[in-house]
Amino acid sequence: MKNRWFKNILSLIIGCIISFIILELFLRVYTPFEFGLEGDQIVLPKNRSYNYSSNGVYGVDSMVFHRKNIIGFRGENPPENFKEINTLVFVGGSTTECTACSEGTDWAAVANKKIKEKNNSFWSNNAGLDGHSTFGHNILLEDYLVKLKPKYIAFLIGVNDLGRKDLARFENYHLKKEGGSWKFQISEYSKLYKLYINLKRSKKAIDLDLGHKNKLFTEYKNIHLPNYQILKLINQEDSNLLHYRKRVQRLISICITNNIEPIFITQPTVMGGEVSNEMNFKTMKIREYNGKTFNEILNRYNMVTRDLCIENDILLIDLWQSLPKEPRYFYDEVHFTKAGCKKVGEIVA
Repeated sequence: MKNRWFKNILSLIIGCIISFIILELFLRVYTPFEFGLEGDQIVLPKNRSYNYSSNGVYGVDSMVFHRKNIIGFRGENPPENFKEINTLVFVGGSTTECTACSEGTDWAAVANKKIKEKNNSFWSNNAGLDGHSTFGHNILLEDYLVKLKPKYIAFLIGVNDLGRKDLARFENYHLKKEGGSWKFQISEYSKLYKLYINLKRSKKAIDLDLGHKNKLFTEYKNIHLPNYQILKLINQEDSNLLHYRKRVQRLISICITNNIEPIFITQPTVMGGEVSNEMNFKTMKIREYNGKTFNEILNRYNMVTRDLCIENDILLIDLWQSLPKEPRYFYDEVHFTKAGCKKVGEIVA
């Protein structure tokens, strides 16, 4: 009886090991999902073109053409005289990459065109990566942009850090330089573990309602929160803001150390605005907040960005203040329509 039990357990263990090896080999040959982050490594899709439907998203083209150049960003390939001209890379999450906007209509492309009208000796690229926070921006900066070495890097940041307690582990990322944790060692070599981490991150983004929305503002629910609950939601971000500050300061330090001039852009939102055509942007339900609370919490992250720009004497483009809270500029709480991209591009330029 004991021998049979032992053989069954042994068979199960051997079967699991064989299955793991087969899946690992399969994932090294074929990747069923395309992620921008594998474990703690960014993977840029180079020389890729995409055509897809915008799935009924308001204020953008019904079909989207999206192209990545030879270095994996949106925009023109780096010119041969790269070192002699003014070069700028825009970094951010989905509100920078603008995957719902076709080539040439994302705000970074609009800004590029406007600047080149006055200064032809200029090149810029859109290095926005959907879903990335300051955690991902630090990795992108260290692994790619420091080597590219543009003269300027402009960061549109804030919203993807909001409510992200899990991002506090960023401080442990740099342990890889000293051998790293066992989890990091596994993620370095195992495709299967990297897939697990990415699926876990995707679920986290879904839980936090970070994705693009294709419903009209008139379809949003309304929620009235008592003052004590609003105060609780605002105060629970205190520890997250401390970690956010460290990550932003690290972005600044890496840029300055490598003779790259950083520029920061605050994240705007339509939420918290006035009632417009019977749409109340103060009571609209956004994640666990209403519009007014979401706007106040987001601006606390923007305040950290503003303070660090003052402390480090860095150029700040306060888009949160400059972009009007008009529904035609947004298709959800933070993502821009084509009209919004045009306006943002003009402000940034």
